[in-house]
Amino acid sequence: MTTRLVALLLAFGSLASSAWAAHVAPRRPSDIVTLVPSGAPCPLPVAGDVVFDVRILADGTRAPFSLSHGNVLVVTGVEYTSKTRSESVAATLFYGNTALGDSFITVGEGHSFGTDSIVFRDTSVPNLVVKTPLCFETADGFLPTLPFSAVVHGFLVRDR
Repeated sequence: MTTRLVALLLAFGSLASSAWAAHVAPRRPSDIVTLVPSGAPCPLPVAGDVVFDVRILADGTRAPFSLSHGNVLVVTGVEYTSKTRSESVAATLFYGNTALGDSFITVGEGHSFGTDSIVFRDTSVPNLVVKTPLCFETADGFLPTLPFSAVVHGFLVRDR
């Protein structure tokens, strides 16, 4: 009897742990987001940084974006384009309300186009979960930071 009870408890325990480890994914197509910066600096600004505060809607129009209470943004990808004075440009995603450091860093290699050297980088992000404004900056080792464009891809889910 005791052996059966222990086996039953272990079985229920394994079911409960697998429910907590469920796959996170968007529930509706409208949960998928594409974000771009408006050019506004982050809440805790760093020289040359911007906040992703504009959502590109399914019809191509733009709308202001901020996380609603109880939701998180799961970032799945980032792409950016930048001029560079060196051979590469590092791009950083970071939380906009803290000085705790970088969340995701990627480096793109420069390509020469006539007199300009341009970096285009498109990379997946391993499900970075964000509850704060999301900020972005680039660096090529020189100041001032050169102009860039950036796009973040992800989806919204309820915070557990």
